[in-house]
Amino acid sequence: MNCQYLANTLLPIMNEDDVRRGLRRYELAYNERFLQNMRDKLGLAQEDESDLSLIMDTFSMLHEHHVDYTLFFRGLSNLTSKGSSPIRDLFVDRSVADEWLERYEQRLQSETRAHDEREYQMRKVNPKYILRNYLAQQVILEAQNGDYEPMKELLEVLKKPFDEQPEFEQYSAPPPDWGKHLSISCSS
Repeated sequence: MNCQYLANTLLPIMNEDDVRRGLRRYELAYNERFLQNMRDKLGLAQEDESDLSLIMDTFSMLHEHHVDYTLFFRGLSNLTSKGSSPIRDLFVDRSVADEWLERYEQRLQSETRAHDEREYQMRKVNPKYILRNYLAQQVILEAQNGDYEPMKELLEVLKKPFDEQPEFEQYSAPPPDWGKHLSISCSS
């Protein structure tokens, strides 16, 4: 939608065909980058024509089953070392996870990298720690009470979002029920 607004803004000063060609080039570049980013998140170095379908089905599954994206992709980044339990445990209906994991394992058959190398690369693009709204809310409340230490600690954790930081494991936990639909504004 923002691109359409940009195009409408440019129409008075540019040729309409040039604007359309520019939008089309952007769309192609965006889609190509999206596909590559998602292949990286899934650890897929070899291109396969079925990748887009797998990616879109993955997002549909995660959305439909209310699965935390960050926890899912990070769990996938440790599949060989930690097994499928961290992924399966994200689903109420584990058979959904099992079906997806079977499909994923079949797709990995065409990959040439060793499992540990693939997962090492995946951990570089799938963060363990993200700024979740409920974490931001907690540190805002503490700061309002004059305690800035929780904020400083959270900022330190977020400086290395891809690293294992066992002493800060609590920051990688799924949001509590009260924090799942929390929205923090920019002015907070």
